[in-house]
Amino acid sequence: MTSIIPTILLCALPASGKSETRAFLRSLPPEKTREEFHLGFPTVQLDDYPYVEIMRFFDATLQELGEPRVFFYGEYYPFKDPRAWQALVELINEDFADVTGKKIVETDTPTRWIISRINRACESKEMGMVLGGLKPDILNHLSSKYDKHCAEFLKDRNAQAAGYTDQKTVVIEFARGGGSGSDRYPDFFPLPEPFGYRGSLPHFSQQILTNSAVLYVKVTPEQSFAKNLSRAPPPGYQGSTDIFHCVSEVVMKFDYGCDDFEYQLKQSDKPSTFKIIPVNKYAPIYVPVGILDNTEDLTTFCRWEVETWPKESIDKIYAAIRTAFQSLLLQYKAIHNE
Repeated sequence: MTSIIPTILLCALPASGKSETRAFLRSLPPEKTREEFHLGFPTVQLDDYPYVEIMRFFDATLQELGEPRVFFYGEYYPFKDPRAWQALVELINEDFADVTGKKIVETDTPTRWIISRINRACESKEMGMVLGGLKPDILNHLSSKYDKHCAEFLKDRNAQAAGYTDQKTVVIEFARGGGSGSDRYPDFFPLPEPFGYRGSLPHFSQQILTNSAVLYVKVTPEQSFAKNLSRAPPPGYQGSTDIFHCVSEVVMKFDYGCDDFEYQLKQSDKPSTFKIIPVNKYAPIYVPVGILDNTEDLTTFCRWEVETWPKESIDKIYAAIRTAFQSLLLQYKAIHNE
């Protein structure tokens, strides 16, 4: 196999080590990641977290203005309509198509651009245009408050589109799960739609799924809960939320209390693959899977400066990533006849 993997779906529970794994891979020479893991660096990074963040911003402002919340029950609570998980996938599909198509978006109204996209994504999942009924003065207030934030998001996306080549791997990072304790009841699986990976994977576009592979960073829900608390931003921290961001306890229990990843993996008739039938399609797509076992916490050290990384820790995570990619690459070659 000489080609790169065009798309990696980087999956795990919150605080499992996804961002730290990316940080470690970035620290390697690009030729090494290409030769050993068939990843094209620098990668293109897509993530549904920025959309969740802006939805929470909008809800907070609507509440301040005496308007009802649209997306969440409260500041630290889950989605009102869980189909929003699938709408997030639709937003990623659009980002992927635009970035790989090198589409540059120019607008003087970035907040309205985001709102229009969110409305379209939610409507596609039969949620309606959730922000479609905003009064003009409310819409103007949101725009004045969040245009700078949304413009920065668009600037980053445009930069990725401008710099995209087919020699770069697109990494799509996301987490899915279900209610706390569900995994203790065998009959509860599969998780009901739209929860879990079962509820989201079929909503990815064929353009994404056809040439993708999945890297799963494995931790237990209990470990995810503990690590989530430990990654809250330090006092006074003003930097990126890429590494330091914390999910509320209620959301951790309601949305990430269990993990259906390995259950879904067992449903495939080919080893080390997900068998995914995209929405409104009939033919399955097999997506190869590699599992990075992080139950021994191989990744936390990657939060800090590269110069401080202990050699023993580097060797351990490197070996674990190699093991994960062995099965992933084996299936990728078989599926794509390489």
